[in-house]
Amino acid sequence: MESFFVKSISIYKVRHLEDFDIEISASERKHLILTGKNGCGKTSVLEAINYQLNNKASQNLALKNFVENYLKSIRQKKSIQIGY
Repeated sequence: MESFFVKSISIYKVRHLEDFDIEISASERKHLILTGKNGCGKTSVLEAINYQLNNKASQNLALKNFVENYLKSIRQKKSIQIGY
């Protein structure tokens, strides 16, 4: 079975992330570690990846966030891409 590796992650207008790109080296297979202050978007990145791979939102989303995100989503275009 052939394995695949994520080469890039691009997120556009998901939660509070406006335009977000993560390029991952194709030649160096290292771990990707997301770090940052509270509220900077670490969970948003992980939820966007989960949504793209599983086609469903995280069940841990608070109802308030879900409603806010839904209202925003019907007003603006979203895009999530994972290259491999």
